[in-house]
Amino acid sequence: MQDIETETQKLWDTLEEYNKEFAEVKNQETTIKALKETINVSEQTLSSKTESLALGKEQTLQNYFTKKDRKLQ
Repeated sequence: MQDIETETQKLWDTLEEYNKEFAEVKNQETTIKALKETINVSEQTLSSKTESLALGKEQTLQNYFTKKDRKLQ
């Protein structure tokens, strides 16, 4: 009888460990999902900023070359 009680306690301990591990995995999944979303937002923001800077530089160069062209004429 004592062997059965000991075995039962070991099984309960093992189950508790598995439940803790499962909770940690769920937390990690939540963290990973949040980080992926943060990465996506950052990529979109960076892409927008890069495009905006490129357009600004393009406009500046067009203005510069237009002025130079006018001077040459």
